[in-house]
Amino acid sequence: MCSQVTEPAFATFGAALLLGLMGSVHCLGMCGGIAGALSQAVPAGRAPSRAVASGLHSLGRIASYSIGGASVGMAGGAFATASGLGVALRIVAGLLILGVGLHLGGWWNGVAAIERVGLRFWRRILPLAQGLGRPDRAWKIFATGMLWGWLPCGLVYSSLAVAGATGSARSGALFMACFGLGTLPALLFASSLTAALHEVMRRRATQRGAAALMLVFGGWTVYGAVAPLLVEAEHHYHPGSPEIAAREAP
Repeated sequence: MCSQVTEPAFATFGAALLLGLMGSVHCLGMCGGIAGALSQAVPAGRAPSRAVASGLHSLGRIASYSIGGASVGMAGGAFATASGLGVALRIVAGLLILGVGLHLGGWWNGVAAIERVGLRFWRRILPLAQGLGRPDRAWKIFATGMLWGWLPCGLVYSSLAVAGATGSARSGALFMACFGLGTLPALLFASSLTAALHEVMRRRATQRGAAALMLVFGGWTVYGAVAPLLVEAEHHYHPGSPEIAAREAP
């Protein structure tokens, strides 16, 4: 049982969407300026093209997140299979979500340590991003989104850590794709709506509410990993109990 790598619960992916949405407040500061610069790189008088440029930039980010999630998810799955710690990996994913929830609520700042690790990774990517030059072509805008999406943001790299603990390439990619989709409203909507959304998400009550929901998602993920072990333990000590028979009935 402990070696099995099961698919994450729906709560895990719900946490990714919520994390992306709440993290977009941070994204507006780090990525919003880049997205604005990209739109200015498009020739004047071509507003639809500027909208497309913004979409291509976000699409590049989400594609890059998904590739990163698939890579770390595959590595996590290989580790779980080789070590027999599949359930432990699921528990780690839930604990990481709990940690991010505590961070969103302002109750713990352990995410800062993950951000420092991300900063080392970003220093390797930065020369590639700078080498692209002026983002005046579609492929350059898309590539810029793929590279600049890895700015040293603690929430991005925390999400990547959770993706690695999901235990498979598919789950890791889906988790990071959900995170990227969660960031879209603040980066793509009209400026007036973005400002209103930004104001709402900056409110302490909103952040605390999102943090509480994140804690629920993390707790549910941990429970989903531990529950089969509890049933197995109960069956071991009480093999003939009616409750166990009812659970195992088709």
